[in-house]
Amino acid sequence: MSLSRLRTTVASFALCLLVATAASAALSKPYQEWREGPAQWIMTSDEQRAWRNVKTDQQAIDFIDLFWARRDPTPGTAENEFRNEFHIRVNSADQQLGEKGRRGSMTDRGRVAIVLGAPTRGASEGGYTASTANAGGSLGNSSGRQAGARAEWEWDYAAAQKFGMPKAVVVFIQDPTTGRFRRDVQRTDFITASANAIKRAIVNDFTEIPSWAARGGLDPRDPQQQQAAAPVATPRPAPAAPQASKTIATTTINFPDEPFVAKGATRLTLARNVFDVDPQTKSDPFTSLAVAQSFKASEELGWASQYCTGSNDEPNVTFTVRLTGTAAGEVIDRAAEPEEMVPDRIRALNGCYMLRGSIPLEGMSAGNYQLEVTVADPAARGNVVLKKAFRIE
Repeated sequence: MSLSRLRTTVASFALCLLVATAASAALSKPYQEWREGPAQWIMTSDEQRAWRNVKTDQQAIDFIDLFWARRDPTPGTAENEFRNEFHIRVNSADQQLGEKGRRGSMTDRGRVAIVLGAPTRGASEGGYTASTANAGGSLGNSSGRQAGARAEWEWDYAAAQKFGMPKAVVVFIQDPTTGRFRRDVQRTDFITASANAIKRAIVNDFTEIPSWAARGGLDPRDPQQQQAAAPVATPRPAPAAPQASKTIATTTINFPDEPFVAKGATRLTLARNVFDVDPQTKSDPFTSLAVAQSFKASEELGWASQYCTGSNDEPNVTFTVRLTGTAAGEVIDRAAEPEEMVPDRIRALNGCYMLRGSIPLEGMSAGNYQLEVTVADPAARGNVVLKKAFRIE
């Protein structure tokens, strides 16, 4: 298969034939690991079939570059916000959801969190016997076999609308022997929600790799490329062995009660209503933002970022805002002086805060711009730089 043919075929995945071969074995280790890692959770079935036709590293590079370009919400810009969010979710899953030596992003809970994002509500229960649990219908038997903990994640209306549902609930049951959580397959919400989320992520119908999207497959910033050298997330200890006639007593599971978040500054969002959203409601305030990519010169550019410390002690955040772009043949590069702010606490996300502001656009010419927000992060002993492209009409 020629390279040009591969590009077209990979982009129109439905034309690919299922090839029962171990062709991927010829690929170098980083590309084999990419396909076997968390990227598989967001692949369509056609993409999975297409990958089986990939036989060389160069074909893998083309596949991966096109894979991300098709999901880039701001095509043509330096940043791919979808890919960035994917890596944030993978890193958070690895940090919070590891199970007995298995990467958190490769567990059932990790898969759900990566595909659907943070649940708006989480609840966990300690161990119980299957005969007791059967009254609620979750385990489907009354044998008296003892079971582990039960965790339930829920996406409310605002969050579930992203994948076309009024609400979604996913339940996990813990194996008392291994300590691992398995998704309750009798609950079908995840099947519908994940199919919709994966499909809706593809926003560009590219048939070939745009020049701006050629990144060499595995971007140097891609944590997957550093996986082999990275330390494995500390596994959660398995619960104590069950007693013959007693309900299992397990430690409360932390993750569902502490929403799925990454520490530091993330989720830079441009919107007109950043100050109309109340972070003290029970839902994620970012789902209520009217996201915008285009503004008028008579408007103000509103922006918001999530800042998580994992602590309820209100942080004093230092940040800098910068605008760059080209308009009327002129190169624009304007930066404000560093500012300090005590951000608003987000009730729905424990230990997280909403950093927000606005920039008057009056007098600025029509053109393409980029907002850059640099947030000082004492925990990382450095700065976090967030970027978002926008246009002034």
